[in-house]
Amino acid sequence: MVFILLLIIHCTIDEDSGGGSKSFSSSSDSSSSAERIWNIMIYMAADNDLEEFAINDINELESVSGLDNGAVNVIVLIDRITGYSSADGDWTGTRLYKIKYDPVTSDKNIRSLRLSGMGLSSTGDIDELNMADPANLKNFVKFIKDNYPADDNMLVIWNHGSGWRNIVYTSDPVKSICQDITSGGDILYNSEVRTALTGQSLSILGFDACLMGMIESIYEFKGLADFMIASPEEILTYGWDYDSWLTAFLGTDLTVEDLYETAVDSFSAFYISVPKSCLSVYDLSKAEVLYNAFGNFTLDLNSYLWNSGHINRSEDITDNIMSNVERYYVPAAGGYFHPDVNDLADKFSFLPNSSLLKSAVSSIVAYHWTQGSGNIFSGNPISRGIAVYYGTYDASAVLTLRNDYAVDNVTLFTEDSIWPDFLKDLYCFPPESEGKWLSTELYSDAAISVDDHEYYLVYIFSEGTSSFTLSNYGSNDLDIFLYSFPSKTIIDYSMTAGSFETINYFFSSAGTGWYILEVFHYSGLETGYDIQAAGANIK
Repeated sequence: MVFILLLIIHCTIDEDSGGGSKSFSSSSDSSSSAERIWNIMIYMAADNDLEEFAINDINELESVSGLDNGAVNVIVLIDRITGYSSADGDWTGTRLYKIKYDPVTSDKNIRSLRLSGMGLSSTGDIDELNMADPANLKNFVKFIKDNYPADDNMLVIWNHGSGWRNIVYTSDPVKSICQDITSGGDILYNSEVRTALTGQSLSILGFDACLMGMIESIYEFKGLADFMIASPEEILTYGWDYDSWLTAFLGTDLTVEDLYETAVDSFSAFYISVPKSCLSVYDLSKAEVLYNAFGNFTLDLNSYLWNSGHINRSEDITDNIMSNVERYYVPAAGGYFHPDVNDLADKFSFLPNSSLLKSAVSSIVAYHWTQGSGNIFSGNPISRGIAVYYGTYDASAVLTLRNDYAVDNVTLFTEDSIWPDFLKDLYCFPPESEGKWLSTELYSDAAISVDDHEYYLVYIFSEGTSSFTLSNYGSNDLDIFLYSFPSKTIIDYSMTAGSFETINYFFSSAGTGWYILEVFHYSGLETGYDIQAAGANIK
């Protein structure tokens, strides 16, 4: 479930928008197993603005008559809050239910079997659990597995989602998993999900939440389950279509493949007319393959950025991604820009490892559906189901890098991957319009007219002394000025390089970062010159 903007809730649905597209590349054992027993555990964190939709989803589950045959146990842990729904007597605590068939769901009452366990009673309304506490998530799974032996276990985490969020900054609490308002607005982070579920041996881990289909989340949850179901995009507050999904699943052989295919198929049928809707299944055994392929692709991008020709390509990279690459989420203030990993590789196909990254995406995505209408700005027509963080829109709709993403040890992915380092480098590059990138290679300018200014970007990556050599090839005066960036405050300037004169300017850097070197033709005839930087701390 997600918090959804009114713009999306009240959007006009085009009935002729098309049927979307499905793809799949791998599968689990699909042999007949009609006697298999499944536990489907739903961790329903509704102690927030999603309370009304939690009651609706439980009623959906109760409408599935086939659950009484004992092949599939659906157990829900639900936590509520006051103020968003008065259904079922307006209780506000935490309850544990084993879903039972109820032919009457229109009255919004829950008639399933209420259980005791995990410190919860089967009567009254004084019990309250913090759904953002990883210990409660762990205890929920353990309680079900201890009391309901099954061949396969699926866990669905139900709430808001943000993909990569972890314990660094406490701002933006809605964009995390399992927000619990009664417990002080606490939230469940990706690393806490990993801690709670390590060793639980799940067949499937599902997220009925926004934005969890990201490489950051996939890598964080590797080893926790065989497969993961999530969307790289926002999901409307209605969430998964539980009744049609479970009804369809009960009519199969109850294999792992049957479960995730019916989950995606029912989702696609429900959201067939809603642009940007998509849902994916990931084979988590391929998470390391994807991670390694993405790492090699990032090395390629990094080499393209810090190129031997010292060409400023930062704007080229960002323009290509923002103009041509499939993306998820919304371009609004505070919104994240999440490109599609497969399309990112496709739009940089000239890089050596792009094809290997596309192969890794194809391998890990076991099943995928996208609604398919529109273009990359209005829909997800070429989605392949995996996103990655690229930047955050500020109030002026300009992309910036969130500090809490780039901090070391934020998630397993940001701890191990060079992607955050690449983004930090990318965002430190001044735009091409600020000047040429000057490094230790000699740069020659054929002519500069009197009163003209030419600018060069210099990146100093450690403290120490750097030098700049200017050789004047004409009968004139050329000056060097050094500025900080981006403030463009003058730091120092050299003596004039007179007619046919070479000067060396030395600068002792106390800080790392970009600087601007200005060559100013003070007087004389049009001339040419050479300029070069030197120093172990020049990149």
